[in-house]
This record gives sequence, structure tokens and C-alpha cells, in this order.
Amino acid sequence: MNEQYSSDIIHYICETTGDNQRQVSQNIGLSESAISQIVHAKRNLTIDDLLKLENAYEIPIPLMFLLGVKDEHIPKNIRAKYRYLRRILSEHEMNLKS
Repeated sequence: MNEQYSSDIIHYICETTGDNQRQVSQNIGLSESAISQIVHAKRNLTIDDLLKLENAYEIPIPLMFLLGVKDEHIPKNIRAKYRYLRRILSEHEMNLKS
């Protein structure tokens, strides 16, 4: 996995839940050092890490990628597809609230 994707996902989890990096590390059983390396794009999340995040935060892995990865880190050839899916998801959420 791209190191920047991993960093974006950890930032997304922190922003969405209000947890800090220490809390994330405790919730998924990684050291604070490992989370720091991920945030600074020096280490990737593993599939096991993603599964732990999904379980701890009840956010499906596909949504972590779809909502967490920043546009500028998505390859240009698929960026429009990400935007399209985000728009559909946003419209669906608005329909649920009305």
C-alpha cells in the first residue's frame, strides 16, 4: 500500500473520531512509534492493521479508502471515480437525514 494512503487513513480516523494518535495505537494494539511512522509516511498500514481499525472504529475498510485518502494522493486516472463515489455517498447520507 502507498505510505501516503496509510497516513491519510490515520488522519481520517483521528479527525472523524476525535481520537489522538495515542488512542488509535491503544485501540488497535500498535505502538505509538508505529502510528507515528505511519502518520509521517515512513511505514504502511498492513491488512491486519486495517482490519483492526475497521473492528475498533466500525468503519468499513472501503470507506476508509474512499473517504480518508486525499484527492491529491489518488492517481489522476482514477481520481474522478473517487469523487463520483464520494458524491453518491454524500447524497445518500443527506437522503437518510431528511
